[in-house]
Amino acid sequence: TLEWHRQDCNSLFDTGGWNYFTIVTSTTPDHVRVNKLFFLGNTDQHRPQGYDHFRDALVIHSEFLGLYDIPQVQFSLEFSKLLNNPELSDFIIVPSNGQELYVHQVILITRWPHFRNMYTSGMLESQQKRMEIPESYEVVLAFLKYLYNDTLDVNEPCSVVCDLLVLANMYLLHRLKKICCVVLYRHHLTIQNC
Repeated sequence: TLEWHRQDCNSLFDTGGWNYFTIVTSTTPDHVRVNKLFFLGNTDQHRPQGYDHFRDALVIHSEFLGLYDIPQVQFSLEFSKLLNNPELSDFIIVPSNGQELYVHQVILITRWPHFRNMYTSGMLESQQKRMEIPESYEVVLAFLKYLYNDTLDVNEPCSVVCDLLVLANMYLLHRLKKICCVVLYRHHLTIQNC
């Protein structure tokens, strides 16, 4: 059985003076942030004064005190690996240039109401497992990347973001519209194009 115990750190500070501390953050290979409290002080009992110099360091893992960061959701990184991967895909999106993009119906049904309506109504596209979108390859790919990982690359060209904004408006994807506006404002708006 598990038993709860109070973590006692007071005894660590009984001796000497601990005048300064900082938080040291590191990241593990699986992107989990680990915080440590790093204290500087002097434990010499015969020191002339408490603030003369720091000769001792004390490190306490913040998790021992119940202080920890919850890692960010990484599913979007995993989902992005599925985009345009023919293996296990069950649907094809075709932009205006005819180059096929391999996708997964379950992701599109979950993230794109228009696709869900098309799929549940039994339209021809849902039966053929193929849908044409009359936009450039770059715009459609950026659109699908958003559906798969809920982000928009800020390095997308201005023309792609503008066309994506039109697409988001047409498909009533309000979050994508806001993201496009923020990317345009923060990364593409200049005196020449405003």
